Amino acid sequence: MLRLCLILIAIVLSGCATRPASHNFPDTSLPNQLLTERHYEIWVDADGTLFPDGWDALCGSHRSGAYTLHNRALSPNYPECTPELLSQTREQTLSEVAQAFRGLEMVTILIHGFNHGVSASQNRVTCAPGAEDVPATSIRCDYGQRRRAIDSIMDGSGQSDPSHGYIDFFWNGLRAQGPTFSIRGLIGTGTAWTYASINGERAGHLALQPILATLQDAGVQRVHLLAHSRGAAVALAALAGGKYVNDDIRARNASLGAPSPSRPLADTGMEIIVTSTAPAIGQWHFAGGQDAWVRASDPVRQLPQSISSYYSTIYSRDFALRKMVGSIFVRRFNSTAFGQSFDTAARVAARMNADRVNATGDPYFIVMPVDPARGQSTSSGPVRRGTHDATDYLNTCEVTARLAQIYRASHQVCPN
Repeated sequence: MLRLCLILIAIVLSGCATRPASHNFPDTSLPNQLLTERHYEIWVDADGTLFPDGWDALCGSHRSGAYTLHNRALSPNYPECTPELLSQTREQTLSEVAQAFRGLEMVTILIHGFNHGVSASQNRVTCAPGAEDVPATSIRCDYGQRRRAIDSIMDGSGQSDPSHGYIDFFWNGLRAQGPTFSIRGLIGTGTAWTYASINGERAGHLALQPILATLQDAGVQRVHLLAHSRGAAVALAALAGGKYVNDDIRARNASLGAPSPSRPLADTGMEIIVTSTAPAIGQWHFAGGQDAWVRASDPVRQLPQSISSYYSTIYSRDFALRKMVGSIFVRRFNSTAFGQSFDTAARVAARMNADRVNATGDPYFIVMPVDPARGQSTSSGPVRRGTHDATDYLNTCEVTARLAQIYRASHQVCPN
């Protein structure tokens, strides 16, 4: 009850005190498409609905207020944006995903976090040496760096593996606006954070979960969910259901052609691996029911038996996970204590491992302290202490070793 009251207070206060956050919208009229062979890009809105081709012309561009495709499909002002169109988009996208990845050994799904949006700027930037210029999109830069890192680990040359594919998953993680270091800015960020948390649960439960089921049906052997920040909650919602997804939301999604509830993932047939860097989640995400804590004897959420390994980084100095000021706020307003406090994460890991271990008899749920600032530098200098940057986490020795293990690298990637 206290948690709910705090969230409501934040929403009410921010409604009067700050500018609205900006939404994540596709920067192309073809939002769900195969970009290159075995590389698919998927966009979903705040309800977890997939954007149709030509979405901006058919359903109207976002201006202000709560934009969802469902609302536009029910509006007489957009006669070409219909529930039938959205249902057809969903079926077509899932069919294309099945065709693109059928029978592959492995598919990696990249999931971004909160406040990690798509820039409206038309400027073009280079995300890495030798890379093609792309629109000024921070998510695409991060996703490109993750793909290149994985390709390099697989064969040392950075070339893509024909037995492996990628899905870039874009959800409505919002982007906080307003002054950063002010009461207005802090309250506005808190509000955007709350709504983005709800959006992420819907995206995972109503969009990413059917994608996983489709890959499973297509005979994919292994799937790796590589999530950053609030993307950890998106992944969990896909695997164990969305805690923010109620019957009304399921019914709304069902009206657009989605099964309600979503078909559960089978416990056999496709191995699932999860890696979360800087997970912006709390104990509540693993607790059974609506409980806020995970103790030695408490019930926990049942994750599919097909998950062979669940790995999360822990960094106590992470500026974002500390909510800038730390203390009680880390555990309130949608707790981020799991990624920030090793004691909290270790308590969850112990309880999750108490129910089962992996095929070798070892713990399947792993939490690992890291320090992204240790020994790293960029073109602009050393990595700043307290970083929350996805690439900084990706470049840590611990995460690099994790990726080498997943992608079965034969060369040494981490010093002894």
